[in-house]
Amino acid sequence: MFIIVRSDSYEKILNCLSDVERYAGIKILGKPRILSPDVANTIVRELLGEVKRPYPVAAIAQAEGEPAEIIEKISKIHPPGHVIVVTPRHGDIYRGLLRRFAKFEELRGYHPPKRRIGTDEDREQEEG
Repeated sequence: MFIIVRSDSYEKILNCLSDVERYAGIKILGKPRILSPDVANTIVRELLGEVKRPYPVAAIAQAEGEPAEIIEKISKIHPPGHVIVVTPRHGDIYRGLLRRFAKFEELRGYHPPKRRIGTDEDREQEEG
């Protein structure tokens, strides 16, 4: 599954991805990649029907977890960017991203957080 983040700057995208991992407890697989804002807007248009606000930068990352759970967790933390979850249920869009993901340029500056807050793993460490 993919998480697409659109925002005003790459700094905000990096913060958003870090928040998704740290506070929502969602594991990002591998390195996030830069996604063309035009491609991101096309995906938003296809999935949501319209682009309410175009953003100048976008990124994409692979994530681990169940789609409904990921959407719920992200909605609870209010990250500093517009986040779209693309799942296999999205058919051609998902398959196209899957085929091209490795060809996208890596997003520099991203480092997974050392500790995730609010995850089952975190609660176990606090109790132990």
